[in-house]
Amino acid sequence: MEFYIGLALLGGASILLLRACIRGRVGQAPHCRSCGFELSGLIEPARCPECGKELSGRNAFRIGQPRINKRTLWFGISLAGLGTALVAIDSLNIKGRFNITSTKPAWLLQSEAYLLDGIRSGMATLELQNRGSAGKLSLGWDDRLLKSALSRNSQSWRTIPDPLWNVIVDGMRDGKA
Repeated sequence: MEFYIGLALLGGASILLLRACIRGRVGQAPHCRSCGFELSGLIEPARCPECGKELSGRNAFRIGQPRINKRTLWFGISLAGLGTALVAIDSLNIKGRFNITSTKPAWLLQSEAYLLDGIRSGMATLELQNRGSAGKLSLGWDDRLLKSALSRNSQSWRTIPDPLWNVIVDGMRDGKA
């Protein structure tokens, strides 16, 4: 789940960063398009005194200074950092270097087993099975997991990961499915 939340945060951050940086201009002073040097006070300059760019051509200078909303910029940077951290945690979790799945509550694992793609769904299913066999879950957890697996299997457009398929096979063997 952290992967998709991280992607959503990164998408929101990109929108905020674009909004912060692509804004109108402030002021009436001409500025060199190349380096941003203020050209006011110069009498018929042929070249920019700062960078040496030819100023007689079309679109050689701009009127006004670019306006950047710093609060929106920093908020976007913060969201981008948080989103990147969540995507990195998910990547480490999938590789087995940072096991966050074992700390998630059972209700979240149940929803991940149903909603997420193959690897993440399989990890959530295996964690639920491990907790259930250790007696850490309430009664009926296996029935809820079986219902979730059957519901996912009924959606022909979705693939079903091996751990969920094993839940269905076990339910059929026990006469529950």
